[in-house]
Amino acid sequence: MVEYKPFNLELNTVLAMSYTDVTVLVYNAIPSHELADISPEDIKFLLGYYPALYSRLSRQYCLILENYDSRTHDKYYLLKNMYEQALKVTKFQYDSLSRKITVDKEELESWGGLGK
Repeated sequence: MVEYKPFNLELNTVLAMSYTDVTVLVYNAIPSHELADISPEDIKFLLGYYPALYSRLSRQYCLILENYDSRTHDKYYLLKNMYEQALKVTKFQYDSLSRKITVDKEELESWGGLGK
């Protein structure tokens, strides 16, 4: 079973916390999966979870950009950079899962395991 910690933070809570605490919570919310050992139930769950997390992170990222000033290296600058990376990681995880499904399906079809 894929382990994850839900990301239920609102932006006002994020802004009140330390950068380090926010970073830990955001990255803990991005499940890491081993493609070789992932169950069909985990795949179904993650196919819904990654887009939902991406959407939530994207909304918060947009609100952070509202207060971001490229001339200062303040908390918004740090959060902006961290959210950009977290969005990339979330997208990468989703894309790798999607690719696994495609490859598995192609392998089954090539072995005659699925009707075409």
